[in-house]
Amino acid sequence: MLHVFYTLDSYNWALNLTKGYNMFYKITRVVFALISTVVMFQFAFPKLQAMPKSANSFEMFGDVLHINGSFFMYFTGIVELVIAVVLLSSLFIKKELLQNKLQIIAYLLLLATMIGAILVEQFVRTEPKAFLMTLALVLSTISISELSILSKCKKV
Repeated sequence: MLHVFYTLDSYNWALNLTKGYNMFYKITRVVFALISTVVMFQFAFPKLQAMPKSANSFEMFGDVLHINGSFFMYFTGIVELVIAVVLLSSLFIKKELLQNKLQIIAYLLLLATMIGAILVEQFVRTEPKAFLMTLALVLSTISISELSILSKCKKV
């Protein structure tokens, strides 16, 4: 009889632990999405407002890459804004299938954007900025992690 109670108690403990883990897991994923959203908003707006610092950087990028720096700046700003809006809106969607699809799109765009940022920092900018490299690597890691999780979802 004691063995049955011990087994039931162990089962309940494991069940509660699993529920706590699932809650932590969900909160962590939301936090990652919010961090990615905030960073993308913060980087999109200076580009879309053609702030002098962004305009000067993209003018230099344009000269090195032989493209229109202004177009590259606005294009990058729009892509970053789209990523932020799609990620943020996906957090408010109740249908899991649609939420997963939007997050896949957003994280693929984020990963591609961060790979581009890393390449520009390393090969185009005369002096790569450590903060921007670190941020791009962190966001790339978040994207890869989330894409890995989303690829395992049954509803994609």
